[in-house]
Amino acid sequence: MDNAVKGLAAKTNFEDNSQWLPLWMHLRDTAEIMKRLIQNWVPLSVRRTMGLEEELAANIAYFLGAVHDIGKATAVFQKNILANLPEVRERLCTFIPVTFPYANKTPHARASEMILLELQCPAGLASIAGAHHGKPQQDAYGDYIEEQLEHYSTNYWGSKEQEEQWRGNWQALFQSALHQAGFSKPEELPVLTTHQELLLTGLLIMADWIASNTKYFPLIQVDEVGDETCYPAR
Repeated sequence: MDNAVKGLAAKTNFEDNSQWLPLWMHLRDTAEIMKRLIQNWVPLSVRRTMGLEEELAANIAYFLGAVHDIGKATAVFQKNILANLPEVRERLCTFIPVTFPYANKTPHARASEMILLELQCPAGLASIAGAHHGKPQQDAYGDYIEEQLEHYSTNYWGSKEQEEQWRGNWQALFQSALHQAGFSKPEELPVLTTHQELLLTGLLIMADWIASNTKYFPLIQVDEVGDETCYPAR
């Protein structure tokens, strides 16, 4: 990952703007929790009813954790969170500007589903990311996702001149998730049954709660961008 990707924010302490968590670290934290849940917490009987080989189920779980918040890699989300992180904002803006006009139209879970679809992720897996706050993104008319890039593209990449760079950020996060989960290309990702999707959605909601608990996964200082050496201990 380049400096722009590592500079993307996921979380902040609204009472102390000297602390933050890079997006790549929150994705890694959630992915590791997802894998632990499905290997060590979900009962064997439930895992068997999923109809997936154990290794594949663990890999899918890891992948979902590693991409669930890819929708935070957007101009609109970064603009909002960086208002409380001036030092991080200044650092990120040396690589890519962050501006937006339609904040309420692109919540990050919806953006996650849209971006994953753009990256050729199977729709079922993308919808799990879209539902990781407990509510599916698709409405009765099926236009929540499809309308995003047509009507609210500025939320995703600010100005047209920055589109390629933001898409590059998505691709970097996506490829990292694939690789770490044991897949070499999106075509290797499976098409899931509704039963499998529902179980994995529940697990992802739970994993995100756990990984968002700063007692378990503490924030870091804003002058740091995190390091792979934090793992697996973190």
